[in-house]
Amino acid sequence: MGSLAANKKNFFYNLEHFGIKLSQKEIREMIITGLVIGFVTSFNNWGVDGGSEFSALWGIGFFVFSTLSAFFLLIATQIGPRLVAIYYGYDPEYSYSIIGLAIGVIVMFASRGDFSFFLPGLITVKHLAASRLGEFRYYTSDWEWVKAIFLAPFSSLLLACFFSFSRGFFAPDTLVFLLLDQLMWISIYFSWFYLIPLVGNVGIILFYPNIHFWLFCVGLVVTCSLLLLLPPPFGSPLIALGTGLIMGIVLMVFKFASDMGYSG
Repeated sequence: MGSLAANKKNFFYNLEHFGIKLSQKEIREMIITGLVIGFVTSFNNWGVDGGSEFSALWGIGFFVFSTLSAFFLLIATQIGPRLVAIYYGYDPEYSYSIIGLAIGVIVMFASRGDFSFFLPGLITVKHLAASRLGEFRYYTSDWEWVKAIFLAPFSSLLLACFFSFSRGFFAPDTLVFLLLDQLMWISIYFSWFYLIPLVGNVGIILFYPNIHFWLFCVGLVVTCSLLLLLPPPFGSPLIALGTGLIMGIVLMVFKFASDMGYSG
């Protein structure tokens, strides 16, 4: 007998009551996370003419834009994990990383805004007893959790590809290009920092059950995002994604072969 969670009726019921319904705690922590990320990523944009002339209006506008972008990325990167978690019969819940956000603020001041860092947080899962009936592994499965949470860095990477492609339609000195460029960078930051294997972050869940899959994610995200910074054709999203997939597979296979004693 299969899981009751995959049943269409149960899936949409769980989606309505657990997947898209956020608790006050989740909303509060998402607001704090979005504000901190917006502050960190806009700290070096309080000036015009390349930052040589201070402008409070420009700085506030960029802070608001970066904060709204962070909120958008937080929500967008949770859609996939929440859908997969509900499909497997779990109740997804967002938790922020207060330590990761604090470190990000410290790094920002220490580097004078030249380096942005933050931990986006984590989606934890709790099994729904009625929906998990029929599962071979009744309680929380690490691999199912990994498959759900992988979509967080992957979706932010896809958004980075989309913004990189979209900015190509505008001249580099236009405001639209600048905003799309900022959206691309924030998306890249999300995809990078999601993979850091620290407590309270997505990376620790990807790293702990299977380091081979974590290496695949690292190869995919880092290679693709770096190629996006190059001019066409290497910077085109399809080539970047394809090359990233190949690099991720190579890293995963190399690590597996090394663990099995085949590297020599």
